[in-house]
Amino acid sequence: KRDGSLDSEKGFEIVSTNADFYYHKNIFWNDFFNLNLHESCKGYHGSNCGMHIHINRNTFSEFQQRVLNLFYHSPINKNFITDLAGREDKQYARFIETTSFHDDLRPLSNSNDENGYSYKFRSLNLCNANTIEIRIFRSNLKKISFFKNIEFVDSVCEWVLSEFKSQDDFIKNSDLSDIDFIIKEKIHYHNYLDWLIKNVNRDFSNLYFYLDKKEIFNHLEYFEDFKNQYITFKTMVENFTNSESEFIEQESEND
Repeated sequence: KRDGSLDSEKGFEIVSTNADFYYHKNIFWNDFFNLNLHESCKGYHGSNCGMHIHINRNTFSEFQQRVLNLFYHSPINKNFITDLAGREDKQYARFIETTSFHDDLRPLSNSNDENGYSYKFRSLNLCNANTIEIRIFRSNLKKISFFKNIEFVDSVCEWVLSEFKSQDDFIKNSDLSDIDFIIKEKIHYHNYLDWLIKNVNRDFSNLYFYLDKKEIFNHLEYFEDFKNQYITFKTMVENFTNSESEFIEQESEND
């Protein structure tokens, strides 16, 4: 569809329909990637192009929505997230380092925060009624990077649902005075990566391939507690590399 930030004659935005993770991964985009549009269109190399991923708001409790908001805006996580997402803090996807556990979960889409920044154009947009929008990614028309982004979002969701089940697990007697400090430590991306390597899942193969290229888990080879998980991870990456050689070659073109 048309998007106001892109060229009026040539620019368009790709928007997916409502679908679950399995449908996106295995059905919805098959015909799209068979077109090899990366040869004739610009995504990653388009100066204003982003990739926005929506998740179902009702999947998460209010507490979990606050955790997601903190994770995507945490200064501790910023370098990791920007490297993975392929773009820095920008006008249309700002990292708000002052984000708090107490922030409004349903700000108006046309409203600004105390610094004059639009709530809609944050890294994580909470302005939509039924979805939460992740706006961090640079656009990409190559299959592995495209699905790596989707898998990252889904894996973070799974991590939050698994590890942040109840606010009562983190605070006592509903005392919220130290909640920002407590959650800040828990949402460190190292904790997410620990969960990811302990729960190796083939559904996240594109993401694991990326993390392996970045040598994120290499140090675990020498940790006995992670030995089995590391072997499973490396085996899965090797199998993925063998089965997806054509798309891996595309990834290396004009990086």
